[in-house]
Amino acid sequence: MKEKSNVIKFNEIKEKTGINLLDYPDGVYFFNNPDDVGPDSFFTVYEGDVELDYLGIADSYECEKRAYLVIGNLTVNGFLNMCGDDVGYPIQLYVTGNLKAKNISIATLSELIVLGNIEIENSLLALNPALAQIYCGGDLSINNKAYIDEFPLTVKGKLKCPNFYVEIRQVYNFDVPLEELINIVNMNVADDTEANIVRVADRIIIDDEILAIENDEVDYTDVEMDIIYRKHQIFTDEYEEGDVSYDNVKYFKEGKNFWNN
Repeated sequence: MKEKSNVIKFNEIKEKTGINLLDYPDGVYFFNNPDDVGPDSFFTVYEGDVELDYLGIADSYECEKRAYLVIGNLTVNGFLNMCGDDVGYPIQLYVTGNLKAKNISIATLSELIVLGNIEIENSLLALNPALAQIYCGGDLSINNKAYIDEFPLTVKGKLKCPNFYVEIRQVYNFDVPLEELINIVNMNVADDTEANIVRVADRIIIDDEILAIENDEVDYTDVEMDIIYRKHQIFTDEYEEGDVSYDNVKYFKEGKNFWNN
């Protein structure tokens, strides 16, 4: 394990480390080109395997604390937070090896590029997809649950997750076959994925029971329908009432459960 880091200007990284962070021919690059951000685009660079208890890339407004390159494997025993609350300098993490974390939260203007495997012990939340992405050059494994809200996701290996919730915006896509759906929701993953992809709308699991209600095929009272919808929502009532985009930071840090089942 090596945790000593250097701060390097983005346009000097390739010369000093040999790592090309913008490999356009192979399709591995930041959507937000750091060269376009400004002349003082710095990265914190670790050379060697790194193990941390927490990594909050969204916690600072200093560019070198919002952009990291790990030349090796990265293990975050707790929470990797890439979910910021501003639209300033992009939040960027590039790992040449494998990434392991307990929980990962990622949102607008945040980019995660891992050339190896990504293993998430608990949960992944990927929200607000503007100018953001997750790129995984190997397998993406999530042991508990994931929620993807139209977030650009590329997985070159296998996608593995027992409960992979995908937000569907258009009702006519509820029954679209998986191989078509993954293109609609910005997912570039193999058709033979090992993930149990569950379609949700407004964070409600869409199944035959919900579709019957939406299509006026059943006659329930308002109270009965409320019970059914609450049963199908993926987040707890308390979490639903908060700001899903940013409350997850508090929930992850405090170790609270926000999944409904």
